[in-house]
Amino acid sequence: MKKYKYLIILIILGAIGVGGFFLLNKEEVLNVSIMSSYRGSVKKTIELSGIIESNNIEIIPLEPNWDVVKTYVSENDYVEANQILVEFDTKDINLSIRKAKVSIEDLNAKINALNNDQDSKMLLDNALSRSNEEYLSAQKDLEIATEDLSQAEMLYSVGGISKAELDSQKELVEKLTSNLSKADLSLKDSSLNQNKSEVEKKQSIASLQRQIKALNLDIEGFNSMLRDSKLYSSIGGYLTEFPLENSDKTTAGQTIKIYGNDSYELVAQVSQQDAVLIKEGQKGIVTIDGLNSEYEGQVKYISKVAYTDNSGLEPKVEIRIEVLNPDESIVFGYEAKADIILDSKDNALIVRNEAVKKEDGKEFVFTVDQGIAKKLIVQTGITDDYFIEIVNGISEDSVVILNPPVDLIEGMAVQVVE
Repeated sequence: MKKYKYLIILIILGAIGVGGFFLLNKEEVLNVSIMSSYRGSVKKTIELSGIIESNNIEIIPLEPNWDVVKTYVSENDYVEANQILVEFDTKDINLSIRKAKVSIEDLNAKINALNNDQDSKMLLDNALSRSNEEYLSAQKDLEIATEDLSQAEMLYSVGGISKAELDSQKELVEKLTSNLSKADLSLKDSSLNQNKSEVEKKQSIASLQRQIKALNLDIEGFNSMLRDSKLYSSIGGYLTEFPLENSDKTTAGQTIKIYGNDSYELVAQVSQQDAVLIKEGQKGIVTIDGLNSEYEGQVKYISKVAYTDNSGLEPKVEIRIEVLNPDESIVFGYEAKADIILDSKDNALIVRNEAVKKEDGKEFVFTVDQGIAKKLIVQTGITDDYFIEIVNGISEDSVVILNPPVDLIEGMAVQVVE
């Protein structure tokens, strides 16, 4: 009986030992999630957010105080290039043109009258001729009287004439000298009057010609206004601003705006850190909030000027991405996003990002081989923030652990959980 008692005790102790062994080993097994590496495509992208705009916008400023006669379109209409938009009243402009032309006719008549005023010219010429004759006559009389005085002085010296006769001759010379001076002044006055008349005539004609030139410039301006009295579109597109209705009067600051629909662009303000990675010509995928479609995009413009907004954050750069396959669902002003493809790789060996860890500057993964974790150093390539390329270190269909626990070490037993 005692023999059986010891045997039972040994069996119980053995069972406890075996159970303890399995219990200890069960505590060292970690539950892990896994995936198998496979070959596929991976793209490195940058996501941008912005607004859909057009790269071809026509803005037509409106002159104030124009009376609208007729509008041919309405806001949101699609217009063709060179399509009439609105017609303004031109009665006042035509009246101004007629008045200006009448004034020009009057001014030309005055110029012709000045050029053809022969009576005034003849009177001045006659006055100058008479003054010249009077001067020559006075000059001749003085010369004769001067010669007579010389003879009188000689006769007086020999007693041929009296002192009274000599004095009389001297008085005559003085009188004729005075007459010559008067004739000279009269001649100069006549000549000055003639010259002054010619100058004044030229000045008057020049003044009239300047007035004609100013009126012709006014007419050019009025004709330009006539041409502008009918406004046409220069481009085809959607009429996004049209503040005019029939019988309205334009006000200062009004504009007509047309968004050309030949090109849609996503305009984004990108941080400096991302902008330095973007190059013209890079492709991308454009998505618009509320639309299920994806559109092909291509970087068409990168601003050469960065700016810092009021937030004080790092500088921003304007990037424009052309939508290559737009449709009628797109509306200017929509918010949109674009994933710009910086790099891509087809037939790459890839795993999810959370499988790759880094330690001491080296990247590694844990694989599962017959329930045991194995640590392998790997070299990675491009990533799209979800999947990452494995350049070397593992092969296709390798089973790797996702988000390996911090206490996982190489050689540890693992159990795969769904």
